[in-house]
Amino acid sequence: MKLLKSFFSSIFALVIVLSTNVACKGYDAEEPAKALTIHIARQNYANREVRAAYTNVEEDNIQTLTVLFVDANGNLVKYGANRELTYKFDTNGAFGLSPTWKDNNADSHTLVLNEVKDYVFKNVQMYVLANIKQDLYTKLHNGTITTMAALEAEVHQTLETDKANEMPKPFLMTGVSDEFSWTGDTDKEVEVSLKRAIAKVTLVLHYDWDKLKYDSNLSTTEDRFSMMDFGAETKVGVSATSASTVNSAELKFEGYDAAKKTATYTFYVNEYDLTKAEAAQSLPPYLLLKLKSIDDPNYSLKSGVAPAANAAALDTYYRLVFPMTMERNNFYTLHAHISEAGSDGKEGARTLHFKLKVDPWHIDNMNFAPGYLRADFAPWEEGENL
Repeated sequence: MKLLKSFFSSIFALVIVLSTNVACKGYDAEEPAKALTIHIARQNYANREVRAAYTNVEEDNIQTLTVLFVDANGNLVKYGANRELTYKFDTNGAFGLSPTWKDNNADSHTLVLNEVKDYVFKNVQMYVLANIKQDLYTKLHNGTITTMAALEAEVHQTLETDKANEMPKPFLMTGVSDEFSWTGDTDKEVEVSLKRAIAKVTLVLHYDWDKLKYDSNLSTTEDRFSMMDFGAETKVGVSATSASTVNSAELKFEGYDAAKKTATYTFYVNEYDLTKAEAAQSLPPYLLLKLKSIDDPNYSLKSGVAPAANAAALDTYYRLVFPMTMERNNFYTLHAHISEAGSDGKEGARTLHFKLKVDPWHIDNMNFAPGYLRADFAPWEEGENL
């Protein structure tokens, strides 16, 4: 099996600006206040081809930002006037603190952290999380979680039984800066790259076998597939595996291209790396396809020869086994070609070979709209792994 894989480079870039010269809300504009500001910006990548754009706003939303600091020993640092471990911000204050923008201008993309003014940081890292659930924030805020290791071991969410295809949005995103220090005497910028904690997959099914029935009408097609043995847990830190797995109900394909005789479906999965010794699973997840074939020797999908009126439509089964590794914040496109008959039943379903490639996951502009923060993406870097 030949795998074509590209390395993902589509990330959010948070430029953290440590500034002594920001006139903040609540301060006299003539008396500059020492403040920590977060500038959300796009990180540019040169000489990378963008073949197409995918602009699903839901998967790009940032509704909240949670900011922490980690010392050289991996401990979360209490900071600010109230000695808090973390602060949570959103655009309307419903889930946390309302943001103060630099110069009171949201278009500056610079969030001012008034809470940490006059605070000295020494040999710390910035840890930023987007869209964390309230129960995880509560653990951070009340001191139940006090180390970076404990934070990254946390399960952010667990998929419900038979809902492998229903990854909740907005997605968890995380990023950690390089180590830095700040005394408040000079301006300083600290970059944090936020990555989604899940992977995106588009399945493209090619109907190459001449006896397959191809029905591109979404209301009448009988072709189905199920997601099997996918990891149920989304963890804060990079994880080799999930403690539990989940399936899906039978799903319809989302789109058809009658000219190319293809069917497509896009979904999201939790990361895994079954090559790691700590992986609980020994076998990768898979898709179980149940397609219709025509029992008529004269029928030809390619030539357009219609089946006889009494020709039977039979279920034929295929299994599409995923790679041993799926990385967070990657967008995988699986091209599976069906060139022969499948199996009569689910057990022993014929295994399909596939090509794996990456398309861009890219947003062209940045927008801070009411109710969410939205940042843009850089394109993918193309490469091969045979």
